Amino acid sequence: MIGNTKITYSFTDGIGCQDSANQMIVVESNPLFSLGADTSTCVDIALTLDAQLNNMIYLWSTVDSTQTVQASKAGSWSLVVADTSTIANCTYSDTIKVDYEAVCVSIDESIATTTELKYYPNPTHGRVNAIIKGFEGLDVQLHIVSAHGSIVYHEALKYAS
Repeated sequence: MIGNTKITYSFTDGIGCQDSANQMIVVESNPLFSLGADTSTCVDIALTLDAQLNNMIYLWSTVDSTQTVQASKAGSWSLVVADTSTIANCTYSDTIKVDYEAVCVSIDESIATTTELKYYPNPTHGRVNAIIKGFEGLDVQLHIVSAHGSIVYHEALKYAS
């Protein structure tokens, strides 16, 4: 129960003597938040992690003290948030695991069932074959990214078919 709460202490000693006392205490809430579910993203996309709580004290596992951080590499990212408006500086923490995929294929889910993208061989030794279907009337950006995260090929495909 958040707020002022009456508690009662009761004590009985070894020979049966009893006593009790009452006292009011303040129960404060923790600053609740979620960094989200563990996730994967493409190697060239930094993920913004946000506590979504204003006017708090933030301590990230990276030692940053801002409300948001850019998760630019794979690993576990933890955050402790303290609410200084509470008497006890109530805290809460959360952790998210971020993975970065070396090979990413990203197609908008709203068109994923009507499109086709195939590429081979994987891995390649310099030559890649791509079959792209169902993107008629759309602007398509084709990026081929190395395992180290650098773009090795880029082409803007207009009205691809």
